[in-house]
Amino acid sequence: MNVEPGNALLTVTEVRKAFGGVQAVADCSLSVGAGEVCGLIGPNGAGKSTVVGLVSGSVRPDGGRVWFDGVDVTTWRPNQRARRGLLRTFQISQAWPRLTVIENVMVAAPGTDGESLLAVLFRRPAMLRKERERWQSAEAILEQFGLIQLRDSPAGILSGGQKRLLELARITMGGAKLALLDEPMAGISPALRTAVLDQVRSLQASGVAFLVVEHDLGVVAELCSRVVVMALGRVLSVGTLEELRQRQDVVDAYLGVSNQ
Repeated sequence: MNVEPGNALLTVTEVRKAFGGVQAVADCSLSVGAGEVCGLIGPNGAGKSTVVGLVSGSVRPDGGRVWFDGVDVTTWRPNQRARRGLLRTFQISQAWPRLTVIENVMVAAPGTDGESLLAVLFRRPAMLRKERERWQSAEAILEQFGLIQLRDSPAGILSGGQKRLLELARITMGGAKLALLDEPMAGISPALRTAVLDQVRSLQASGVAFLVVEHDLGVVAELCSRVVVMALGRVLSVGTLEELRQRQDVVDAYLGVSNQ
């Protein structure tokens, strides 16, 4: 049964996914509002990364529906969802190591005419003009994220934290309405941790929503106005982090272990 998404930017309704007979996600439902930073937490094996895959389109659900920006995108491919403004990052930062930092940002721009042979052959002046505009936009974004001095360096030399910032720069270039962040603080230094947090807040202030998978509850407390707790493939509870700390089932499933 299809469920209308209401006013939420993202609505996930009773999605489920099994791998080899193991139920990774079972009847999971959640939502993210426009401009909201929503946390997704739970113990290892709870199904969090599978949910991110189901929302991004890299994993096809066995049942349930995914609505984004008022449209049922359940059968859409990841690139189709990305063009509508649904983008993601990964637990291990993804970058094209031999491309320069600015090239990594530019490839995230939607509607690249260079993908079309006809555009190259017959619309070269217009294509070159758009390429210059993309270059200028990419430079402005790199300035925003503190990476402009590394513009012409290969992305492979970046530190873990710089790669996280590059991912955020790419989703900005891609016109994200909602970004899925899968453990964004993994493997970065304390100094760049602060920079990443500041940039997420800045993007939220500009209207970008986030669904954040994160084990560091300090980060969750700093960023997320609402938190979804998963356990054994199901949503256990939803609320503020302080509200969830008062629930014994949540403490038993995750928070008590996490705070030891």
